Amino acid sequence: MISVLLLILPQISTAQPLDAAGAVDTGTVYQELEGFGASGSHYENWLVAHPLKNEIYDVIFGQLGLDIYRIRNAYDILPEYIDRTAEIVQAAETSLGHPINIMITSGSPPDYLKSNGSTAGGTLKKDASGDYMYPEFAQWWADSLSDYTNHGINIEYVSVQNEPDWLAEWETCKFLPTETEDWAGYDQAFEAVYQELDSQMAELPKFLAPETMGFGGSQAFIDALIDPCHVYGFAHHLYTDGEYYNPDSFIPGMQNYATNYGYKPLFQTECSGNNDELDFNGAMTLAKHMHNSLVHEGVCSYLYWDLFWGDAGGLVAVEFPWQSDPDYIINQTYYAFKQYSAFTDPGWHRIAASTDNSDVRISAYISPDANEVSIVILNVDDTNINLTLSLTGFNPDSAKIYRTSETENCAYIGTFTPSQPLLLPAQSISTIRLRDWIFPDTCAAVLAAGYRLAPDITSDCYVNHLDLYYLIQNWLNTTCTAPDHCAGADLEPDGDVDLADFTQFAQNWLRCNTPEDPTCIPNW
Repeated sequence: MISVLLLILPQISTAQPLDAAGAVDTGTVYQELEGFGASGSHYENWLVAHPLKNEIYDVIFGQLGLDIYRIRNAYDILPEYIDRTAEIVQAAETSLGHPINIMITSGSPPDYLKSNGSTAGGTLKKDASGDYMYPEFAQWWADSLSDYTNHGINIEYVSVQNEPDWLAEWETCKFLPTETEDWAGYDQAFEAVYQELDSQMAELPKFLAPETMGFGGSQAFIDALIDPCHVYGFAHHLYTDGEYYNPDSFIPGMQNYATNYGYKPLFQTECSGNNDELDFNGAMTLAKHMHNSLVHEGVCSYLYWDLFWGDAGGLVAVEFPWQSDPDYIINQTYYAFKQYSAFTDPGWHRIAASTDNSDVRISAYISPDANEVSIVILNVDDTNINLTLSLTGFNPDSAKIYRTSETENCAYIGTFTPSQPLLLPAQSISTIRLRDWIFPDTCAAVLAAGYRLAPDITSDCYVNHLDLYYLIQNWLNTTCTAPDHCAGADLEPDGDVDLADFTQFAQNWLRCNTPEDPTCIPNW
């Protein structure tokens, strides 16, 4: 599958398009992707109480193609957060059709482990002997993972402290790379957690470190680690080392960081601008950051900060659920992120891509079976560009183009033909999705290939009122058996038609996957 992402800014140019050439070579392979993700650390109470939550779940997980869901460690701090997160994770897996990888980090340990007796500010507490409470911190982490597992939340990645180099009036806990009289040492805290989990767990999660405010600040923490072999990947945020609204200002530092620390997978685990910059200008800024991180630093994962947020913020803004007629807003940054996340998966690799125009920025990715490729192209010029794109080592049988601009939201705009120039509108985002096998071209072909949406009871590749009719006709029937399974209304199937079936149906409401309708989202 080849997906080409083209970034085009708000103004639509009337000038004669410029000519440019680009190339993609599947024979030159770079980093393996772990996936694209975002955080659900706050406002989860608004989400689970929202009357449109099932619709929102599908927007933020299935439609976005999210790979990693980043959560906070709230054990012994806010237990209800864990309950709500368990619901969200289950909904994510239902929407995606497979488990989602969970990344957990700590804003702060509980107040009884803090030097100031508060989850805000401070550092790790000292015991009666004057030693920092590293063993107790490690035990808290072990107990935390056990509790999350008991809630059905299986952790893939662990970061023992979010932004250890930052103090704030909210959940934070400052560490220095090594301890001093006034501040606990990250090196000993990390090692204590690793050793405790290693002694208790048959299979360890993947440890990330140090998740500092920026990549520059992470270097001292990495260099001080007691045993770097205990770290799976180096993680950082993108709040320092450059000016957010000038993404290219980060490039020299990214390249230097990759040279020194790229011997392990590199993770960008949190970044976002201001909540008043979620329009198309903000979307373009985000896309540039994603391109630069993937190409110049070589990150294996890029995570946005707030997947959902209250009122206006986040990729998706959730309105207060108890107000009259609450709704939600999909911000334009969502669609910029989707141009990457919806067209790649974990296990893909970045491959060589280049262009002769500095205003056209290309990155490309190939699937593990080499049957699909995604090419991401940013046009940061105010002029339309005709791009002649050559492909080496890949001969697609099918190609589709999706575009995001000031007026288009990851919209399907037609097919891509490698022998013809591709028009990149000024300041827009487009995705070309190519495969070297033939797409199913009818609903019947989709069903024959095994890509049916489970709640599509009527086998027309739509989940709508017709399917609801059969669900209602068989509601609370407890005698559903093979091969009919109550006319298909027993969706699990488990022998009856109940709330479990309705929940799965509701989460797919109005979805469609027929290639005969360009508004439908394929699930193959």
